[in-house]
Amino acid sequence: MNPLETIGNLLPKETIGKAYDDALSGPAQQLGKFGTDALKTARLILAPLQIAAAFQDRLEKMCERTASACRRKDELSLRRRSLARRWSG
Repeated sequence: MNPLETIGNLLPKETIGKAYDDALSGPAQQLGKFGTDALKTARLILAPLQIAAAFQDRLEKMCERTASACRRKDELSLRRRSLARRWSG
């Protein structure tokens, strides 16, 4: 008979489960902390890229506003010319 089966027959399953949980909970917590630290480090390393992307978004919005304002000025200029032709003609 396998020694693990013998232990399983001698001890209640709850005790085995508890021992298993206790044995792995520490390493699992450490692994979780390591994963958290790794993600924090990656975010810190990538922070300049995130900042550059944020500035790119702001620049894009500013260019869109400027282009929109220029289109409005052109439209107003065309309307004024059209009205001026009507009044002078």
